[in-house]
Amino acid sequence: ANDQYVLLQGATKGNGINIFLMGDAYSDRQIASGRYEKDMRKAMEILFSEEPYTTFRDHFNVYMIKCVSKCEGYGGYKKWGDTAFNCTVKSNGISIDGDTGNAKAYAESIVGEEAADESVMIVIMNSNVYAGVCYISTPYFNQGNYGNGPSIAFFPLCGNDEVFAQ
Repeated sequence: ANDQYVLLQGATKGNGINIFLMGDAYSDRQIASGRYEKDMRKAMEILFSEEPYTTFRDHFNVYMIKCVSKCEGYGGYKKWGDTAFNCTVKSNGISIDGDTGNAKAYAESIVGEEAADESVMIVIMNSNVYAGVCYISTPYFNQGNYGNGPSIAFFPLCGNDEVFAQ
C-alpha cells in the first residue's frame, strides 16, 4: 500500500536505480513521531555525501519503507523482542544476521520482482552498537553476469552521526 512507503527522492536522469531504506526495531510510535523518517533521511544524505553517489545522485530513486517492529531498539547486541527483520548482531559486531527475504519482499511489493533484483536494500537497525554487513546476491551467476543482482546491507545507527556515516 502507498501509505507503507515514501519516495524520498525520484531520479531525474535515466531510468532510476532503486534504493530502499528500511528500519529494524522501530515501533509504530517511532514512525508516527517522525523519528523513523528522520533516521532514514539522515542515512540517505550520508550515502549521497560519498562519491560516486554525490555526482550521480540524480540517477537514484530512494524509497523509505515503513517497517513496523513490535519492540523499540536493542540492548547492546541483543534485541528487546520481535522486530521486522529479526536482526541479530554476531561476534560483537563482526557480522549481522537478518531476514534478507523479508527485505526483498518489501522492495518487490513496491517495484516488482524484476526491479527488486537490481536494487539496493539498506536495513538500519535502531541500535547504538557498531556493526555491519552486506549480502550481495548473484541470481545471474550461472550466466556469467556477476555484476547484476540485489544487495542487502544491515547496519545500526551506531550512536553518533560520525560513526554512522562510516
